[in-house]
Amino acid sequence: EGDDEDSSSVEDSQRSAMAERSMDSRSYSGACASSPCEHGGICTPRGQRLFDCKCVGPWRGVYCGI
Repeated sequence: EGDDEDSSSVEDSQRSAMAERSMDSRSYSGACASSPCEHGGICTPRGQRLFDCKCVGPWRGVYCGI
């Protein structure tokens, strides 16, 4: 029973995130607006304040600066 509730909660969260993105994609990508990834890294927003950098070449680290 608990698994059903967890699955439903995850689905609701995903729907909510999709709705947020479709309502205003500019505010959703706010975490990447300042281009925090260095050396050509690709920024992927994770909410309004969090992000991930996908580093290219030999670069690594949170901001692809290592």
